[in-house]
Amino acid sequence: MQTDQNALEPEPSWVPETLAQTTIAIWGIGLMGGSLAMALHEKTAALLGIDPDEKTCQQANDMALFDRVSTDPAELLPKANLIILCAPLGLIPALLTQIPIDHPGHAVVMDIGSTKNNILPIMEGLPERFIPIGGHPMSGKEVRSLFPEPADTAAMIKAVSEGSSWTGEITVTHPDGNQVSLQVVAAANRNTEDELSGMVLSFLDIGDRRRAEQAERQAERQRVMVESLGAACHHLGQPATVLLASLELMTRMPSQDRAVTEELLASSMEAAESLREMLHELNDMTESEYRTTAYLESGMKSGSDAPRILDLRPSHAP
Repeated sequence: MQTDQNALEPEPSWVPETLAQTTIAIWGIGLMGGSLAMALHEKTAALLGIDPDEKTCQQANDMALFDRVSTDPAELLPKANLIILCAPLGLIPALLTQIPIDHPGHAVVMDIGSTKNNILPIMEGLPERFIPIGGHPMSGKEVRSLFPEPADTAAMIKAVSEGSSWTGEITVTHPDGNQVSLQVVAAANRNTEDELSGMVLSFLDIGDRRRAEQAERQAERQRVMVESLGAACHHLGQPATVLLASLELMTRMPSQDRAVTEELLASSMEAAESLREMLHELNDMTESEYRTTAYLESGMKSGSDAPRILDLRPSHAP
């Protein structure tokens, strides 16, 4: 069907002829608004970002996605001749009613809400100085809340904007308190002219792997604990036996033989000193820093099957 072009009303003189002449304000700079900003970056006369969240605005500033960013719509809306509403669907009607208050001039108003039942009636009621256009959220989906660390989001978008992919791990908490561990892979989404138009995210549940790693660490901790107990019994038992034997001999000596007494005292002091050093070694030991030695080396089988215990001898011992 042909359309009579002469019957079409001419565009108002204030409507920009090209994208390069357009000053665009994106109201709502979550993942959808951010993806749209990436696609429009350096292609407009000016790109303005509006969001009520100060941290989001700061992050957008750090990433240099916009020429100006503000939490106050009245500050930036009057400068735009194209306003794109990228807020959550339920908030768009309220934003539409706010636009004529904050913008005294002319502008094209576009939304990217998925449904129009509550939006079109308000659009049709805008003053004649505005040209309303309905859109659709094909630029992405709001998943910003999945990323608890703003640095992760910044690193992801930076890598994708530079042509690389990004891989990271996040933990998401459901409303019921359950947590899910996810691996996230982000890659660039490009148009037919190989221009960056957004990003594609894929999510992989790695909960089973995390639980397996945790079980492995727990088993290792238990192994170290058992080795520590065995080593304590083995190493502390030797000097303790010498010390008790020396004390018992001194109590049973029929006469005070000074030479024997001095020998027994020397053995007792040596055993006590050995105990002190071993206790010191135990106090300073960490899971990542310990030595093992074969248990009862003589007569035991060799190789990986030979039982081993922690070596609690002083570090300077040969």
